[in-house]
Amino acid sequence: MAGVGWPDLRVRYHLIPRLDLELKGAAGSGEEAVGVRGYWNLEKVGIFDLMLGLDGGWLGFSGVDTLNGDGWYGEPFVGLQYTFQKHWTALVDIGPAWMSVSSEGYSLNEEQWVLNTALYYSFF
Repeated sequence: MAGVGWPDLRVRYHLIPRLDLELKGAAGSGEEAVGVRGYWNLEKVGIFDLMLGLDGGWLGFSGVDTLNGDGWYGEPFVGLQYTFQKHWTALVDIGPAWMSVSSEGYSLNEEQWVLNTALYYSFF
């Protein structure tokens, strides 16, 4: 399954019936991030699939307000996905994300709530 968020690309693989693994990458103006996500599909709730997951990875930035640096992020999340027209799946999830970045001797550790959305196309 391949997916597109904004502005990222994702490749997701069903390891076992209830567990998915996803690799993702994102890039913007002077910003980039690569990461991995794990999804545990809990149960059907009406037409939606309820899931729990973990997201984590590396992020970097250059030329953002004249700063250059890198760091990491991590996020547990809860989400819903909806499959339609056989090959398409829409996803929305939310969770508290922790980020730690450093630049030129300074560091910042922060928590904020993040809402993710994605649209996937399944090739199989």
